[in-house]
Order: sequence, then C-alpha cells, then structure tokens
Amino acid sequence: MITQEMRENKNLIKYRVDNFDVMFENGDIEKLNGDMVTHLYIEKDFDELYFPIVNISIMMRDELYHRIKQENETVQFRVRIIKNIYDQDFKFLKYELYFNEIFRCFKDKENVIEDNENVESKKSTEGNESVTLGNNTRDFYLFTDEVTKCKKFFNLSVESALLSDLLIYLMGETGINKLLMTKLENNPTLKDVTVPSGNVIDAINYLNNLKSLYKKGMTLFFDIDTTYLIDRNYKCTAWRKNEIKITHVHVANKQSNDSQLNGYFINKDRKQTHVFANTDRLEVRNTNITSNQINGNKVRIIDSKAGSTQSVGGQTTSVIKNNDHLLTIKDGNAFAASELKVRMEENECICGITLIGVDTEVVSPNKEVLVTFEDSKLQKQYGGNYRISKTITILTKDAEELVGEVQVILKKQK
Repeated sequence: MITQEMRENKNLIKYRVDNFDVMFENGDIEKLNGDMVTHLYIEKDFDELYFPIVNISIMMRDELYHRIKQENETVQFRVRIIKNIYDQDFKFLKYELYFNEIFRCFKDKENVIEDNENVESKKSTEGNESVTLGNNTRDFYLFTDEVTKCKKFFNLSVESALLSDLLIYLMGETGINKLLMTKLENNPTLKDVTVPSGNVIDAINYLNNLKSLYKKGMTLFFDIDTTYLIDRNYKCTAWRKNEIKITHVHVANKQSNDSQLNGYFINKDRKQTHVFANTDRLEVRNTNITSNQINGNKVRIIDSKAGSTQSVGGQTTSVIKNNDHLLTIKDGNAFAASELKVRMEENECICGITLIGVDTEVVSPNKEVLVTFEDSKLQKQYGGNYRISKTITILTKDAEELVGEVQVILKKQK
C-alpha cells in the first residue's frame, strides 16, 4: 500500500558524468567534458550472460576518435558517474557515487580502416596544412578488466578440497577481489576430481553441474563494481554492508492518482526501498504456454548413481503426449531436480516493469523483490515474491545530466 509519507518524501535520481578520461598506452590522457556524453545503455542479463553490456555515446573530435580506433586494444577509459538525488519537488539534496571505473572498448576492426580512409580523405581535400576536424557523436561498447581476467585458463586436478575453498581459489587466481558470494547449500569435499581445461566461468559451471551449489540454482555475474556468485533465489543471503535488502514494487491502476508516481522511498529503518509503477508500465507473460505446446512439458531425471528416476513438469497442459525430455545425473546431484522445478515455475509468471527516476541499486541481482498491486484481482494472481532476472538502464542527455528509465524483468518464485 502506498502511504502519504511515501508520496510526500520520495526521491528521484538523475545521473551526471563527472569525468571521462581517455588514457593511451604512452601515458597521454585526453580529458573530455562529461557533458559531451549523450546516451548511456547498460544491460545486465543475470540468467544468460556473465558480464554487463555497456554502450556509451559521446561527442569527440574526429582526430581523437581516429587515434582511439588505431590504438583500440590498449586504450582505456576512466569513467566517473555520480547520482544526483532530488526530492519530490526536484530540489537538489545530495550526490552519491554511481561508479568510478576503468574500461576498455570494443570496436570493429573493419571500421578502423574505413574511418582511417575517411579522415585522410577529408584532410587531403582541405590541403596539406593542419586542420581541426569537428565533433561527432561516437558509440563505444565498454568492458571492465574482469573480462580479460576471466580468459585465464585452468587445468585442475583436485586430490581433496572443499567445494567452497575451490571456488574461492578460482576467483583469487583469476584476480577477482570484489566478490559477493552466498554460503553454499551443498559444500562437499571433492576427492580425485579433474576439472576440464577452461576459464574460470567454464570451471565454475562444471562444478555447479557436477554438484549443484544451491537448491534453486546459481547466478554468476561479473558486474561493473562487484562479482556475484549467489543463489538464484528471491531471498538471497549475500549482502554488502548496510545494503537495503528488499525492493518493494507498488503497481497502481492506470486510473489511480498514484499512477503518475516515480522515484523511490526508503523506510526509516532502511529495511525496504519502495518504487512505483502502474499497469501501463507492466507486462506479465507465461513462456511455458508456448514452449510446452512445441516441446512438451515434462523432464524425466535419471540418477544413475542412486538408480532412481523422477519427473518434473510445469503447471500448463501440453497437447503433446509421451514427449518427456531425459536428463541424466551421473554423480548423485541432489539439487538438479529442485533447480529444474524452480526454473519451470518461474517461467509461468514473468513480469516486465519500467521504473523511472530510481537508483539502479534497487535492482541488483541479490535483492528480494516484493510486488504488490492496487487491484485486488491482480494482487491475488500476480502479487508476491520475485527475483531479478534482467535489467536494462537507458539514460539520455537532459541539460547537464542524464535521465531515463530502468526496465526490469522479474520471475516469480513460490
């Protein structure tokens, strides 16, 4: 329920690029005005990807862009973005750091040749004398050094080790020093195990497939400021110091006065952050309906070690008969069935919500999300606990700041 206190004391967030430095291998640094950034797109798919997709648009001189393209693999960007916090009347209250990180950029090699030819052609048409080319908006896909670190290969033969110790060893050897990790629900001592050659992601996925770290599955994600190795559970138990654990999404009816509410409100006890949406900015779907009709709706799990079988299926009815999929477990993986059951249940209620003027911290993958609807029928059918599956942050230039929205994909858990 949205209270009068929430309406009168909610805050709104705008973002500002404080610094944007281009750093070259020889020590040269080009400092660009943060106001030149026109667009920022950050996609975080916690279910399907391991790294965020960061795309930034910035105006810069053609000569600088040309040099970045030529020295692509060694160029670094230092980007510092702050969050400006306003009250409901848009009065500035304070600012906080969003992130201050060093990135590298992805560029297509073929475009390097094309841009080189364009710049040289432009210079030649203006004569041999030195010319200053104009500013143009340029797009860059950015990634942190974690992407490079994760390319390190491992070839491990484990004589005896706790599973948790092995995971921490892999992270440490990779150079990951900002790790948020949930206590394992299955932490056996591994004996005489050979981990196939691969990088840290391959190794962790192999160990998870072998033993299952958590009953509801694992999320591994190398975020901009933190690496998450957590249980895929709406009620996660890994937190930063003083982190607010619950995000409460209030969905108003389209005709309600509260339908225009944006921003967020934090309880005085700091146990919940309240954010606001309406039925126009929400979509609910059941992906099992289509997939079940095409592929069938049951998986038969065969445990070769225990010599047993069990069936797992969704709630929707399939017109396909006798179309069970087979999953074989070779090492007595106790959580394989429970994880598969949770994934099927989640697909029966996937909720997409657009939030405006919020702090992106309210949608980190370890948040416990509670969704409540003003409409009693919608509340009965769709209200409850969700976990965050994916977020897309889209910010565009507004005077000296960046404003926009966060699109969130939530999956309901029982």
